[in-house]
Amino acid sequence: MLTTASLFLFLFQSGGTAALPGGHSNAICVGCVDVPVAGANQHEAQCEEREFSRRFNRLATALEDFSKTYNSQGVVDVKKIKAIRKALREFETLDWFRQKAE
Repeated sequence: MLTTASLFLFLFQSGGTAALPGGHSNAICVGCVDVPVAGANQHEAQCEEREFSRRFNRLATALEDFSKTYNSQGVVDVKKIKAIRKALREFETLDWFRQKAE
């Protein structure tokens, strides 16, 4: 399970340039120019980013709780696994996962 958790977290690392919600990258491209987003779109993007962070943190917390229990007691707590599944399902419902490949 710990291997699965570490692989899952590895998915979100893409050579130091993680994709942000909305398909934007935090990498700086010499040929690219960032165009300021209108007020409403900027607010929407900030809300999406906060929601992404909130759900990701919830998933990370669930994984951490499971690992602490497993490492200290050596048992698999079914409630912790259910919490991980729930957090993962909520995380997967984000629009970030539904973006079409360009």
